[in-house]
Amino acid sequence: MPKFEITAPDGKRFEITAPEGATQDQVLEYAKSQWGKAQKEAAQPPKLSAEDTPGIGETLLIGAGRTFDRIGKGMRQLVASGPEAEALKAQAASDDVQYNKLREARPFATGVGESLPSMIVPAGGAATLLGNAGR
Repeated sequence: MPKFEITAPDGKRFEITAPEGATQDQVLEYAKSQWGKAQKEAAQPPKLSAEDTPGIGETLLIGAGRTFDRIGKGMRQLVASGPEAEALKAQAASDDVQYNKLREARPFATGVGESLPSMIVPAGGAATLLGNAGR
């Protein structure tokens, strides 16, 4: 069986063993189709399973904690610069990936939970709650 060396778009090299009679173009098309599937799968974070999803009460508290966390990170970003600012930005992006899994599993509870801290100021809480209800 002939072997072909393929370089992926990210620069990684792969050796592909093809069936007898396969042309270089056929091998390249096969590699492209496999690369596309792998990229789509990697881009989608896995969903939370039923046993991994916290209850509604816990989700409300997580949503409220997220609001406080984002306020704190936002205040730190106001004074951060250079590598520290980039690290804060990367941490916020990582937090978003994790939290979005919970938001997909429990959209109503996370929306209400995010609104709880701002309900200290009635107008702010109502605006936040209405904004989250529109999601």
